[in-house]
Amino acid sequence: MMRFHNGFIICKSTLVVGRTFGHMELTHEETAGKGVFRLVDGSTEAGHMTYHMQPDGRMNIDHTETSQAYAGQGLAKRLVLAGAEHARTNRLMVRPTCPCALKVLSAPEFADILKV
Repeated sequence: MMRFHNGFIICKSTLVVGRTFGHMELTHEETAGKGVFRLVDGSTEAGHMTYHMQPDGRMNIDHTETSQAYAGQGLAKRLVLAGAEHARTNRLMVRPTCPCALKVLSAPEFADILKV
């Protein structure tokens, strides 16, 4: 399924861990209730988004960061979208405390997973 949102093409199939965004690979690591999504360009981390699981079961996206060398390419948004897809797949509600994640997830299409 493909749709457009704010000038971005969103394909559910491209938000899968291990897939690539152009020349970057999306990875996901999760241990002990904490996780990180990373966009990696070869051996260089272009950006990452971290989250932790709250006691009530919500996924708290708490930090998004991109390398200065990759600024302005929409990577932070791509990371948040990957987190949103992870939440939907795992039937989780999301509580974004990261300002970037809150901005992205405030769009109407995320109402089903957003719980502030």
